[in-house]
Amino acid sequence: MRNRIALLLLFLTVLVYGCRLGPSYQPPSVAVPDQWKESQETTQAPVFDSLWWEVFQDDTLSSLECQAIANNPNLFIALDRVAEARAVAGVDRSALYPQLNLNPSYSNTGQLFKIFLPNNATLLPATFPTIYRIHQLQYSLPLTMSYEVDLWGKLKGQYESAIFQAQMQEDNLQVALLTLTTDLATNYFKLRAFDALLDTLSENLDLLKKNVQLVQSRFNKGLVSELDVVQAQQQLTDNEATYLDTMRQRALQEHAIAALLGVAPIDLCLGKMPLVMAPPAVQPNLPSQVLLQRPDIRAAERSMAAQHVLIGVAYASFFPSLHLTGTIGFLSPDIRQFLEWKSRLWSMGLNAAQPIFDAGYHEANLKLAYAQYYESLHSYEQTVLTALREVEDALTNVEKQGQEYEKYVESSTWASRQIHLATTRYTKGLSNYLTVLDSERTKIQTDINRVNVLGLRYVATIQLIKALGGSWSFSLETPLEQPGSCCQSAQGDDSCWPDIVEYDVSGHIL
Repeated sequence: MRNRIALLLLFLTVLVYGCRLGPSYQPPSVAVPDQWKESQETTQAPVFDSLWWEVFQDDTLSSLECQAIANNPNLFIALDRVAEARAVAGVDRSALYPQLNLNPSYSNTGQLFKIFLPNNATLLPATFPTIYRIHQLQYSLPLTMSYEVDLWGKLKGQYESAIFQAQMQEDNLQVALLTLTTDLATNYFKLRAFDALLDTLSENLDLLKKNVQLVQSRFNKGLVSELDVVQAQQQLTDNEATYLDTMRQRALQEHAIAALLGVAPIDLCLGKMPLVMAPPAVQPNLPSQVLLQRPDIRAAERSMAAQHVLIGVAYASFFPSLHLTGTIGFLSPDIRQFLEWKSRLWSMGLNAAQPIFDAGYHEANLKLAYAQYYESLHSYEQTVLTALREVEDALTNVEKQGQEYEKYVESSTWASRQIHLATTRYTKGLSNYLTVLDSERTKIQTDINRVNVLGLRYVATIQLIKALGGSWSFSLETPLEQPGSCCQSAQGDDSCWPDIVEYDVSGHIL
């Protein structure tokens, strides 16, 4: 008796849990350096524990970021993919349980039948009719059950793979969120750099206009030739063309921001906001912390885990599958006896299937699973290397462009002094106008370079934040919680984070 009970418990255990085939999964270990090659010695570097763009302390940027999060279509595409992946996981999860279906039916059939009698039917009269018209009624109320016993963990493996895929999509959502916010900040500070460049060009245009007046006055007095007037006027018109081209580029930058905000360009008009101050310093995390914080690395690891589980699923396809079926209910040709005990209906069955010859299908499927796993593994390794390179590149840009900017500031001072000396010598007749033109060109180009490098410093700072993985105070585990500080500072309410209620699954299937 005890042996029977033990066998029954073992059989039930196999039915519920099954066996797991294939190699066990081990998270990848990638060698990372202990520190960055381009290490920085920064003091009092601001920390962004909630929303990374708050490090710039720019209310306009914070408002734009919240608007982009609320309206950008690409972000909603990423949300839809999360919902899709969760739904796929729910579909695969349902295969782990028996499927019950209630299939009531009613049929009323009338048709002509012909009966073929045996040759030795001598007891029947010769005129016995063989063609009849039959009228048949059938009332049916069956409850059917079907269940595939997961003997080798195939169904559970497919479900686990779908879970990992859903987790990967959640990380991809974070990637989309980080990409959106950093792209917006990059375009925003580029626009502000154009504003600063327009101010610089405007100052230089005022200087060039005064020079034109000076040269024209000296020409009218017969002190210089008309060539000086033509050269001064050409210098002025060239820089006016540069000013107009800068306005064009600023307009295109504003159009790019509008697209990121999810609005038409005609609905966005940003006022003049020239860059003046240097960007804030950002202290980089350790390389090992970056691997944990970057969502693209986490997504690559989840993809690899999903592909690894499918190796076990491919192994399970070599072994027998077991299906249980059963039906209970009522079946009767008479409505008066339909739900009575004597019209009861039941059936049960067990089907097993074992592949014998498949022309190499299952073997090729196993090779495919291994190939896809190793592809995801190498993709993960490449993602890590790319992350390390991006941080190093950003650190280099932040450091070198900061030094470059200081040199341009110093050079601009010397260029201003050069213009003063050249103009003084020209007015005294000690040099020709070419010296003034050269000094003006040098000053204008130096100022343009200085402003451009200031904008690039902001871009490099954003690239460093993005390479470090950004920072967020909310997650998909609580999708209804809004990033309150961001939204309240932008709109005075909690309406900027997109509503994810329709994307969530009751009970969170993951």
